[in-house]
Amino acid sequence: FTNASACRMLEEVPVIVPEVNQEHLSLINLQKEKYGGFIVAGSNCCVAGLTLTLKPLLSWGIKKVRVTTFQSISGAGFSGLRALEISNNLIPYIKDEEEKIARETAKILGFLYNKQVKNNSFPVLASCVRVPVKFGHLLNVEVEFQNVPAIEEIIQQMASFPGLAKHPLPSAPKQPLILLDEENRPQPAFDLWAGRPQTARGMAICLGRLRLVDNSLRYFALSNNLVRGAAGNCLLTAELALTLGYLN
Repeated sequence: FTNASACRMLEEVPVIVPEVNQEHLSLINLQKEKYGGFIVAGSNCCVAGLTLTLKPLLSWGIKKVRVTTFQSISGAGFSGLRALEISNNLIPYIKDEEEKIARETAKILGFLYNKQVKNNSFPVLASCVRVPVKFGHLLNVEVEFQNVPAIEEIIQQMASFPGLAKHPLPSAPKQPLILLDEENRPQPAFDLWAGRPQTARGMAICLGRLRLVDNSLRYFALSNNLVRGAAGNCLLTAELALTLGYLN
């Protein structure tokens, strides 16, 4: 199990967000047959949160996704003199990030056919900004639908998204998507460690400002880039693979 980006787009390697595409874990068996071992990749830090929020919306048919990310400095590993670049500043470019978001989202939300992942076809247009915040990635998302639902349907669908309810794993949040009513939330200062039970803190995605504008859904989503976007997602994937019998 790896969070490294090098293997994510290899055909036989699944990129897993456990609540979104656990069926892709079956590629483990294919790899075992061919190589005697396997690689399972975790996603880009922003993609983990983005795909979790898109999964409940797939039933209405997604035509296009636009996302602007506001990514904390911990995602870049800034330290020492290099960290001064971001002091009182915003940097509207993160190398290769926009391309990773588009590619990985298409793969994770794709479907298995003939022992291969067929990528989802809707475009994902990403813009990425580095911001002077220590932890947490905030996403501003716009989803254009083929069949436009009512906002009440969207809220109900996202709030009731079950995640891994059938598999109560230690790192799995009971409520993967938490919808906030306050008009100025989510914020890293208050919402970074969402998720219950205690062993799943930082694994839930907080959403706010959900609204329909010109037949498109707009919302903000906050992801803990060090937990859901990294080690926590990888750990949950391993827990799920063990539970489903892929590990021995």
